[in-house]
Amino acid sequence: RSNPEFMARQAEKARLARRRKKTQAELDTKSAELEQLKLDFKNDVNEIYFSDSDTEESDAEFDDMDELEHNNRWNGDRVTLAMDMASKGKTISKRRTGFEWTEYKKLETLLIPYFQTTTLNGKVSARRRSIDDKLTTKQQIFLTINYFKNYPTFGAMAFEFSLPQKYVAKIIKRGEGALLRASKEVSVEEGLVDWPSKQHFENLKIESKSITASGLSNVVVVIDGMHLEVPAPPKRLQQSLRAMYNGKHRVW
Repeated sequence: RSNPEFMARQAEKARLARRRKKTQAELDTKSAELEQLKLDFKNDVNEIYFSDSDTEESDAEFDDMDELEHNNRWNGDRVTLAMDMASKGKTISKRRTGFEWTEYKKLETLLIPYFQTTTLNGKVSARRRSIDDKLTTKQQIFLTINYFKNYPTFGAMAFEFSLPQKYVAKIIKRGEGALLRASKEVSVEEGLVDWPSKQHFENLKIESKSITASGLSNVVVVIDGMHLEVPAPPKRLQQSLRAMYNGKHRVW
């Protein structure tokens, strides 16, 4: 005669065995799904990375600039809109360019001939560059100044202004060269940078010898800094500590 307790234990063992087998199968399935998700994510990241790289960047979409310039897939409408908004608001103008709009327009006037005659390598060109076909010189100046004021990524600028990322990179590269050219040729009185002359540097070397420690006369020291976000001081002290606040990065 069968033992009821024995049979019950055997049935329980069989049930647990089936449950373990089912659980393991579910874990295996979930593990496989997780591995597939990881693989999909890795492929997506690689696709994004390589599509933005210098060597693999969406050649079919962005590299053929002549095709893009003729099929009218994009234009400077969003740049125009941003410039229009900046021209109507003091705060927006300063956030975009670092200048009030009237001051910015003076700078723009100074920079136009440099932007029109600077190559991608920062050299002087006798002819107007073909890259101007889609965006006007003024629009390119605005994008360049906005870039150096706020340091957005090329991807962020491409998204905001509906432009190809590679085109944005070319504008900024040319703009940098144009700004360097202008800064060396336009005086402070006219609105730009007064670079120290070689003689000025020689004079500094002579003057610094009297305060330079022995053995350090040929050592060049460069001091740089970075913004670190710290808790804001109490409101009652914020006005007195206003000089410590960085409006560009919004950190105390």
